[in-house]
Amino acid sequence: MNAAAKMTEVTCPKCDGTKRIAGFDHVESGRCFRCAGNGTVLLTQLQAYTINAARVADAAQVAANNDRTAAQNAWLAKLPTDHVSAIKALRPVGAEKLMAIRNTCADINVAERDMPREERTPGARMAYWAASAILNAWPSGTPYRSAWVYEA
Repeated sequence: MNAAAKMTEVTCPKCDGTKRIAGFDHVESGRCFRCAGNGTVLLTQLQAYTINAARVADAAQVAANNDRTAAQNAWLAKLPTDHVSAIKALRPVGAEKLMAIRNTCADINVAERDMPREERTPGARMAYWAASAILNAWPSGTPYRSAWVYEA
């Protein structure tokens, strides 16, 4: 004998209860078809549990990313601000970590390019250039011209 699955009313996972989807304003004024513009849907308990577990996992990932960013910013703030000292500070770091530092700091520089200087992540530009100098390469991986290479 098949028992009917218990249904649970939950916030619509497609529109997050807003009843509209902004990217689809051109189709029926953006009304969410999943919940028919009600903001809630009926799901089995298993489906509701799966959706809530995914939301909890997403929130945990955001928190972990925020912690990682805070630790990264604290490390960059401690980096010396002159080129020679920054190179000396980064020289003991392995090549893989230097590549990660350089790529991360390049992304930070691009993202913060239009921000006022005092709001930018401290040390990101210096870490990028110091790591590039130690690795002797541009972000593309092509090496510097030999005339530009120097030892700190």
